[in-house]
Amino acid sequence: MFCPNCGYQNADDDRFCQNCGTALPDTGRPQSAQAETAQQQTMGQQTAQQDTRQQAFQQQPYAQPSSGGAVWMLLKQCCSMPAALVAVIAFTASLLFKLLQAFQPPGSFILSSRTLPPLYGVIDELTPLLDQLYGYISKISVGATLVGLIPAILIAVGLWMVYASAADKTKPGINTNGLMLIKVILIIDLVCICILTAVLEIGLLLIIAGVSGNYYYRSMTGALFAVWFILAVVFTLMILFYAKAVRTTTLIRDAARFGKLSDRVSLYVAVISYIIGGMTVLRLFTTHGIFSILQGLCSATASIAFGIFLFSYRNRVRAAFQPQPGNMAQY
Repeated sequence: MFCPNCGYQNADDDRFCQNCGTALPDTGRPQSAQAETAQQQTMGQQTAQQDTRQQAFQQQPYAQPSSGGAVWMLLKQCCSMPAALVAVIAFTASLLFKLLQAFQPPGSFILSSRTLPPLYGVIDELTPLLDQLYGYISKISVGATLVGLIPAILIAVGLWMVYASAADKTKPGINTNGLMLIKVILIIDLVCICILTAVLEIGLLLIIAGVSGNYYYRSMTGALFAVWFILAVVFTLMILFYAKAVRTTTLIRDAARFGKLSDRVSLYVAVISYIIGGMTVLRLFTTHGIFSILQGLCSATASIAFGIFLFSYRNRVRAAFQPQPGNMAQY
């Protein structure tokens, strides 16, 4: 008989443990019967645990995929889909056309006595100086455009890194460096938009306060307040867009890094991408210049393709989370 306290094996007729002195249970059943009873109790506990897990599985609407390799394979399929490739190519092409538009030779600052008759010959003497000044301004504009495109160029680099690693079937997983680069740029853009929003809104409020105290300009208070409200709504939507874009990028990066999917992909980002693409298309009707038109077309295509990618990615992830009847045992 085994001691219930220390596990020491005693004789069947011992009343106390020879090792620790604990009183032994008085039972006439042999050791094999006790072992069989303990085994039955253990099996009963295991059955109850299995029933509990089965009931919990049936109550959950989704179940996490159990294999990290399956998650990485799904990510590769999603990030290398045609919509993703179209989005990356169109986004890169829009940057290229914007650069070409910035490097276009500036026009001439033409003034003559016909445009300003009262000045007569003075304009003819000032025209070379004005042309030179206009050239300097154009160069400064090109430099500002190049600096302003740096964040977008870095995002394009990150997108190509992600797509290249997804299209490479010889290596497992997705390059998280590209996703991290995109996330950092989006966070910087988010911070800049928040600062710009605060400056504009506070400045408009100060202007409204000053106008409302002036008798002659008091009638402009309502129009200025309407402008303040519209800007507040627009910038709030932009801030929400960038915040959710950062979260979506983080979820995809965590899935690529840890092999754990999440179906909380923001539909707001996808819908806003569609809206931005549609507004860009409408703006083309007022755009002049071949490079401007091509840049607008590529930008609209990239926005719509990104929206399609996000919808498709979310649907595939949710389909992967659906429980499969044949794999219920693994849960």
